[in-house]
Amino acid sequence: LLASGVAGSPARLKLIASLLVALRTLTCPEGLKQAELEEVLASAQLLLPAAAPARPKPEQPEQPAMPWLREREGFEDRAWHCAFLACEAALEVLRSCASGVWEPVELRFATLSELFRDLVNDISGQCAHGGAGANGADGADSASKAPEFRGTFQPLGQGVLGLAALLRSLAVAIPALLWCCTGLPKGAKKAKEGQEALHSARVALRGLLSAVLAGLTDLQTALSQQLKAKAVPTWDTRVPEIAALRELPELSKFREQVRSTLMEAHSGHLQALRDSMAARLALLKTRSSFKA
Repeated sequence: LLASGVAGSPARLKLIASLLVALRTLTCPEGLKQAELEEVLASAQLLLPAAAPARPKPEQPEQPAMPWLREREGFEDRAWHCAFLACEAALEVLRSCASGVWEPVELRFATLSELFRDLVNDISGQCAHGGAGANGADGADSASKAPEFRGTFQPLGQGVLGLAALLRSLAVAIPALLWCCTGLPKGAKKAKEGQEALHSARVALRGLLSAVLAGLTDLQTALSQQLKAKAVPTWDTRVPEIAALRELPELSKFREQVRSTLMEAHSGHLQALRDSMAARLALLKTRSSFKA
């Protein structure tokens, strides 16, 4: 709430709850109920447009006093949209198993791959360029280059907020994708006549899993480098020239204590993010042997 305010929170909570119900339906030990999954995802889809808080867009945006309020607009909403698409892909697998038409499944996986790469590139842009994402001035070149985390995850930086949002959404998206690995019928090493679409769907899923694994590995490496390095505050640390503050005893000492406490909390936050990342990677690697 400190990062994005209360606007849009009820809709986002309802969306997350619907996606968790969809995930429970997929993994229900009593048996999967397609009708129930369709109903839950239909409700979740209605919540997607309202999940992002509506914000005014002035001609000259004001710089907020608190740096962490510079949230890249729509990032968390896109992250949860990624989770929704993963659950929708699982539903499409169920439908295709009955109809034998696999082109929609391949399309879902391809869309997910593109969206996930955009999210990782956006985090990279937030870290390296202070919030200018992959679609910024150098967006044409970013599509052909691997993410570069030059600015790393600085205190109160947008990279930290973006990564936290991505990891939350992946708690739903990854299990849904792992279900797809078991839900897709097995195909031959070479696509047989009449099974080309199924083979293409499996290839698309394999590519999606590889993209998620590569993206998370890059982020994990950047986090590890940040934890080893000594983080430096990105805000102005000079004592303001205010007459009323000149006579306050030990002002510099207390300012340094605040800075030290903040940096310690930031280090703990990064460690928690790395642990969460390791859990997502471990879960993803359980299907590393998935073959197209």
